[in-house]
Amino acid sequence: MFGNLHSDCQHYHSNYTASYAGDTNHNAPANATTTVTVTLRTTSTTVNCTPSTVALSQATTCTVTVADTSPPTAITPLEL
Repeated sequence: MFGNLHSDCQHYHSNYTASYAGDTNHNAPANATTTVTVTLRTTSTTVNCTPSTVALSQATTCTVTVADTSPPTAITPLEL
């Protein structure tokens, strides 16, 4: 876990700065702060449910798929 997380959000990218000072079980790293730039990418999202029509109180199972559609090279998002 990050001890401190800061976000400088903008329209097309975000800069995140994280730091960790250590605790009683883990020392602080030599470089306790790092910055990661996250760039906005276009995606398409689909939701499929089975069954797709349900009665009140009936269960359904849904699968959501997010696909990267940004040119020139699409990437595969991590599965959570």
